[in-house]
Amino acid sequence: MEGRIEDIRPCIRGGVGCASHARFNKTLACELNPSIGNEPMETKANTPVIHPKKVVVVGGGPGGMEAARLAAHRGHKVTLYEKTPELGGRLIEASIPSFKKISVL
Repeated sequence: MEGRIEDIRPCIRGGVGCASHARFNKTLACELNPSIGNEPMETKANTPVIHPKKVVVVGGGPGGMEAARLAAHRGHKVTLYEKTPELGGRLIEASIPSFKKISVL
């Protein structure tokens, strides 16, 4: 509604979080947005730190990216290191299931 397209985390249709949890009346969860269904964590994440520090995060997979995002959001100076050319880790493969393969003509 606010037009912040860059803040959208597209669904990879993993089915582990939202679909399976909703089916069994469990708390909603999401592979890409761990704050869904965990509002106390998001409340703490929105609290600025009193003494910002330099933080190094090694690994640009989903966990590393979320740790870097939360630390920066709270006011720390974050450096994220990833050995591969792309961020995302195993979510890259998970976002392209076999039934979505692109066929080359």
